[in-house]
Amino acid sequence: MRKNRFKIILIVAAILLSLYYLYPTYESGTYDKKLSELSGQPKLEEYLQAHPLQQLSDSLRQSEIDSLSQAYSADSTKYYDANAKAITSAKLKRIKLGLDLQGGMHIVLQVNVLKMLQDMAKNKDQTFNKVMAAVKQEVQQTHADPITVLARQFNQRGIRLSRYYGDIRDDNSKVISYLQNQANTAVDRAMEIVRNRVDQYGVSEPTIQKQGGSRFIVELPGVSNEAEVRELLQSTAVLQFKLLQPEDVVIKVFKSIDAVLAGKSDSVANADTSASDTTMTPAEFARKHPFFAIVRVDSRSGDAYVAETDRDKLDRVLAREDVRHVIPTNFEFLYGAKPIVSPQGEKFFEMYVVDKDPLLTGSVVTNAQATIDPTTNSPVVDMQMNSQGARDWSRITGANLHKRIAIALDNAVYSAPVVQSKIPNGSSQISGMANMDEANLLAIVLRAGALPAPVDIVEERNVGPSLGADSIRDGLLSGILGLSIIMLFMGFYYRTGGVTADLALLLNILFILGVLAAFHATLTMPGIAGMILTFAVAVDANVLIYERIREEMTTGKTLRAAIDQGYAKAFTAIFDANIISLFTGAILYQFGTGPVQGFALTLMIGIVASLFSAIVITRVVFDIMMERGATSINFG
Repeated sequence: MRKNRFKIILIVAAILLSLYYLYPTYESGTYDKKLSELSGQPKLEEYLQAHPLQQLSDSLRQSEIDSLSQAYSADSTKYYDANAKAITSAKLKRIKLGLDLQGGMHIVLQVNVLKMLQDMAKNKDQTFNKVMAAVKQEVQQTHADPITVLARQFNQRGIRLSRYYGDIRDDNSKVISYLQNQANTAVDRAMEIVRNRVDQYGVSEPTIQKQGGSRFIVELPGVSNEAEVRELLQSTAVLQFKLLQPEDVVIKVFKSIDAVLAGKSDSVANADTSASDTTMTPAEFARKHPFFAIVRVDSRSGDAYVAETDRDKLDRVLAREDVRHVIPTNFEFLYGAKPIVSPQGEKFFEMYVVDKDPLLTGSVVTNAQATIDPTTNSPVVDMQMNSQGARDWSRITGANLHKRIAIALDNAVYSAPVVQSKIPNGSSQISGMANMDEANLLAIVLRAGALPAPVDIVEERNVGPSLGADSIRDGLLSGILGLSIIMLFMGFYYRTGGVTADLALLLNILFILGVLAAFHATLTMPGIAGMILTFAVAVDANVLIYERIREEMTTGKTLRAAIDQGYAKAFTAIFDANIISLFTGAILYQFGTGPVQGFALTLMIGIVASLFSAIVITRVVFDIMMERGATSINFG
C-alpha cells in the first residue's frame, strides 16, 4: 500500500473530481424533471382528453388552452423563482447536448461581399452599376475573389476606384487594401450581429463558429420556427444613442414601482426609509421593498444593478399593468451588454433607464477603431460619423453637457459615457474598456451597426426533438450493448484480470464524462461514437498486458515478477499505439468541423483516460491483491 500511496491518492482524486464536475449535470436533470412535472403539461393533456374543445372556434380554443396552461404552470413559476440561481448555475456547468441530440436548427451563413461592396460605394451612377453587373456575372461563373475582379474591371475601363470608394486622393492600391480589410473583417462583424441577436432571442447554449473565409455556422438548439430564425439572422442590427433619464427622476419612479408591488401609497414610497432598511433582515426587506430586492441601487452613484438570475423576474414585474401605470411613457429599461462579476462569483447586469426615443442611430457612423489613448495609456474606441451625423452630434452633445448617453446595439448597452464637451466634427472617443479585446469588440459592434455585412443562408437543416430523442436512445443503447459485450468477453476470457479491466473501463467512462463536464464541452452523436471506440481502445491495452503476463508466467516466473515484466514490456507498444491515435485525433479536431470535432475531442479524452485506467488503476489493484497475500491471479 505504501509504495502505491501516491497512485491511490491520484485515482481517488480523479474519481472525486469527476463526480464533482458531473453533479451539476445530474442536478440540472433533476430540476428539469421537477419543472416538467410542475409545468402542468401532463395535467393539461389529461384535461383536454377528458374535455375536448373542438366545438369552440380556433381562437377561443387556443385562448382556453393558454389560460389553462397558465393556471397549471403557476407552481412551476414559483418553483423556478425560488430556485432560479441554482437552476441557472447547474445549466451553465452541465454537459451540453449537441444539436443532433437536442434538436433545433443548423444554418450556414455566407457574407455577401458583392452586396457589401455595392452598399459601401458613394456617388453611384450608371457606370458603377454596369461595372457591378459585370463583376457579379464573373464572380458567379468563376467563383473568383470579388475585390480582385472589381479592381480588374475598373482598370479595364480606366476608372479610378477612389471615384466610388475612400478619399478622392487615394490611389487604387490603397483603396483595394481598404476594401480587402473590410471584407476580411466582415465575417467577424456579421458573427457579432448574429450573436447579439441570438442572445436577445433567448436561445439556450447556441453555437456560432467560423467556417472558411466567408461563412459561419449557427446552431440553435431547441428552435424550430424557421421564419423567425431567418428574420433574426438576416435582418440588420440596430445601433442607437439614447439619453439616460435624470437620476432623481429614476429613483422616484423606482420608489413608485416598489410602492405598487408592496401595496403602499406614494407618500410612503417617497419617504426616506434608508435608516430602517439597514435593520431589516433580507426576508423582511424583500417583503417591504420587493422592487429594491430585485433592483439594487448604488447609493453613491445612483446606478442600478440586477442579478442575472433576477432578469426574467424583473421583466415580468415591468410588464405588469399596474406597474406600467407609474412608469412614464418615455422611459425604457435596458441592460448592459456584459455582466459584472462580484467577488462571490455572482453575475450582475447594470440596468440603464433611458429615453425611449433615440438621439441618433447607427446609420450615421462610418467607422470605429480601437486604439490606445496616449495620455492615459488605456484602450479607447475612436468613432467617426458622416456629415449629417456630425451636425446632429454637435447639436446633441452641446445640449447635453455632463449627461450620460447610452450606446446600445439591439437594446444591449455597451457604453454610457458622460458628455464632457461639445463635439463639432463628428468624431468622438469612448473610454472605460478594461482591455484591448473589449475595445476591439466594441469597435466591431459599432462598425457592424454602421455597416452591417449582408448575409445569405446557403444551408439550412431542421433537427426535430423526436429525432434528437431517438439519437440519444440509439446512442445509449449502442454504448450499453458495446460495453456489455466487451465486459463479458474480458471477464470470461481473462477471469480475475478481466474483471479488474472491467472495473478500470467503468472508471474510464466516468473520467471521460467528468472531463467533458469540467470543460463545458458539448456531447454529440459522433462524440458518443468516439466514446464507444475508446471502450475497445481501453481494453486493448489490458489485452496486451495480460497476454504478456501469461507468457512470462509460462517461463516459471513468480506472479509479481510476471506482472512487473508484463506491464514493463507491453508499455512501449501501448504508448506508441495510443500516441499515434492521439495525434490523429488532434489533426481531426484541428482541421475538422462540427461532428468531426466532436468525435475527435471525445476520442482524445478517451485515449488519455484509457491509458490512465489500463496502466495505473489495474496495476494498483494487482499490487493491493498481492500485498494482501494473493499467490495467484487468474489471467485466463
